[in-house]
Amino acid sequence: MNVVESSLVVQYETSEEQIAKLAEECKGISFDTPEHYETGRVALGNLRTLRVAVEKKRKELKSDVLERGRNIDAVAKHFSGLIEAIENPLLAAKKAVDDEEERLKQEKERADLIALNARLTAEREAEEARLAVERDRLAAERAQQEEANRIAAEAQRLEREKLDAQRAELRKQQEAIDAANRLTAQHEAERKRREQAERDRIAAEEAAKAEAVRIEALRPEVEKINAFAIQVRAVADQAPSVESIECRRALDWALGKLKLTADGLAAFKGKVGP
Repeated sequence: MNVVESSLVVQYETSEEQIAKLAEECKGISFDTPEHYETGRVALGNLRTLRVAVEKKRKELKSDVLERGRNIDAVAKHFSGLIEAIENPLLAAKKAVDDEEERLKQEKERADLIALNARLTAEREAEEARLAVERDRLAAERAQQEEANRIAAEAQRLEREKLDAQRAELRKQQEAIDAANRLTAQHEAERKRREQAERDRIAAEEAAKAEAVRIEALRPEVEKINAFAIQVRAVADQAPSVESIECRRALDWALGKLKLTADGLAAFKGKVGP
């Protein structure tokens, strides 16, 4: 290995011998059993740890000694190549096992799905058959119930017609009774109305006679009031003539009052109130 400097190899804290030992330990790993799978997984973890350590050391050495960067990269590439030569076959073997397990898992899931669909189909068909039987039973019961309802409805119709006829006869009889009662009531009301009218006529004649006597008794005083009404009008006729607006308004107000007073006295015939 002419590209590898011995001092750098020491700093990487690993060696070709160590890597060769790992390669020997990884021979025969197949991942085909749980034990082999775990052994391979651990080996891959160790290889990955070692490779990461090499890369980490590479970065450390390169950052500290920039002028030796190419040599450091070469050593790292060399070691990485050795490690990957071991790691890649193991990864490929592991991937083959993982892919097979995934394929078997998917096949099982497909088989389970097919079985589930078959079971659900059978259950659905059984349920549909049960529902069909149930529908037929319900249809028969519904037909029987409809016939029973029809018979009951017919009986009720006949009973209603009988009751309607009875009620109609009762109404007819009641109407005849009501008509007779109304005629009797009308005759009684007419008799009472005539009696009340006669009483009202007599009372009116008596009231008119009494009012005539009262008016006749008041005639002398009523004539005095009429004479006073003439005197009030005469006073109004003797009102003075004024020029100012204020006095004319006052005089018009007084004349209006006098006229109303004279008219009211002249209209009085001895009767008080409406």
